This record gives sequence, C-alpha cells and structure tokens, in this order.
Amino acid sequence: VLKREDIKDSIINLWRKINLGYFYNTLEYYLSKISERWAQEFLLNENTRQRLENIITSARRLSFSAYKSVNSTVGFHELQSTGTKHTQNMLLHEINKYISFIEQSDVDYSKPRYDKMPILSVERQLYDLFNLEPAILYNEVPSIGIVENCMLLDEF
Repeated sequence: VLKREDIKDSIINLWRKINLGYFYNTLEYYLSKISERWAQEFLLNENTRQRLENIITSARRLSFSAYKSVNSTVGFHELQSTGTKHTQNMLLHEINKYISFIEQSDVDYSKPRYDKMPILSVERQLYDLFNLEPAILYNEVPSIGIVENCMLLDEF
C-alpha cells in the first residue's frame, strides 16, 4: 500500500474489504450458534454478494445488519415452523432488506465499537502506518476525507 501512487484509494479499498469482512464474520458467528440444518447450509446468492461488494457503509452497520437478519429469521422460523429452504430464503430476504435500508436511509441503530472489541492485525497496521484508529475503521463510512485527516494528524 505504501508504494502505490493511489495510496488513499488503496486505503479506501482495503477499508471497504475490512467492513465486508465484518459482515461475513458476524453472519458466520451468529449462524454457527444455530444447530439447525438451515443455518449450517445457508449460502448467499450472487446478487446479494454483489450488492454487499458495492455498498459503501460502515462496518458497524454491516455487522448490525448481519446480526439483525439472523435474529429476525430465527424468530420467524420458530414461530412459523417453516422448512429449511423457506427459512434460508427468509434470511436472504432479511439481508437484502437491511442492505436496501442502508442504501436508502442514514438512520443507524447499530452500536459503536467498544474498547474490549478485538483489533484485527490489518487494523493495527493501518493505525501504525496512517493513524487510522480501529474505532474509526469500524464506526465510520470509508472516505478520502477521513484518510487525509488521519494522515495529516500522523505528520505532527
């Protein structure tokens, strides 16, 4: 990253990948807590993966979306006693609903990063190199302005 001419764009792309990783890790974490077959066999379709790749938002909103999608689907499954395929489609619907909500609204019900939350090694490196704090990486939407401000602070 340091040797690239487009260093700020590279940081933004890396930041977006980190945010996407938070979504997938949160989804995997909550699905792993469910012992039923529908959760173990769930896969995102290509359309939803593409929407996630293209969305520009914070890791905290993506993590919250993954958590709420699983939570809502579990409640639906328990109440309706639906089959595996129906429940998986419901989870897919919930994920897409939250993606649409993020795209269309600035309302944010997610919680900020806490001090006890583990720090990824890539987050630590971004902090060491560019003064981008893990809390900023998690809580904020990736932007060139934030990267520039953090890099300016690092020069002092």
